[in-house]
Amino acid sequence: MRAAIDETERVTRKDLQIELAPVHAELKLLKWMSTTNIALSIFLVGLVGKALHLW
Repeated sequence: MRAAIDETERVTRKDLQIELAPVHAELKLLKWMSTTNIALSIFLVGLVGKALHLW
């Protein structure tokens, strides 16, 4: 039993963190981009609303 366990490759939490780091970085970027997009959309809707109201 010990020989079989010693021969297998163990995956640790640190290994998973290293492998998933690029995915985590991309998700953070997408979250930032979507938040910025929503904020800009709200700003533009308000700006257009004010412009139309002035006419």
